[in-house]
Amino acid sequence: MAWDWVVPVAASGFGALVGVSGIVASFKTSERSRQHAENLAKERHRHELELAKQKSEHDLRLAREQRRQERQAVAYAEILKEVQRVSFWANASHPKEALDKDDAPKHLHLVTDPAADALLRTYGSNEVIDLFDTWRTSVQDILKSFHLLKIDLNADPVSRQLNGKQTSQEWSRLYNELVPAENTAKDTLTKRIQQELQAVE
Repeated sequence: MAWDWVVPVAASGFGALVGVSGIVASFKTSERSRQHAENLAKERHRHELELAKQKSEHDLRLAREQRRQERQAVAYAEILKEVQRVSFWANASHPKEALDKDDAPKHLHLVTDPAADALLRTYGSNEVIDLFDTWRTSVQDILKSFHLLKIDLNADPVSRQLNGKQTSQEWSRLYNELVPAENTAKDTLTKRIQQELQAVE
């Protein structure tokens, strides 16, 4: 009878131990759940920040590309306007009139103007730059021919008679080779610019 109290006390002590263990385990589980939730929240926040950053960078790239395309379209329109003007002048002019007229420098500025060249080389594609250079060379060839023919047109009758065959060949070269070459170069350049502008619409 003296030992009867041991079993109930031991049982209640064991029960208390189990209860404390349960409380500790529950606390640890709760703490782990809280930390897991915090980690998930932090990870979600980090992910949302990363997505926002990527979207911001993407929007910035799109805005820059749109501005570049708008500037390119303006540059191309300006270049085409001048190309058409010079081409019309070169095709419609008589060599003497072409070089004597006051508006000749206005038409020819595109052939030598560094600002137009810089505009094209800043916003133009490599293909357009190459085609523009081809067109410009064809205009320069026409100019050289104009100068040669103007010299002959201003020469005295004896010199003109002596150079008759050469002059005749130069007239033929101007209208049978140089002017058609300029027209082809202009048309090719125009088509390429139109293709590039349509591709970005």
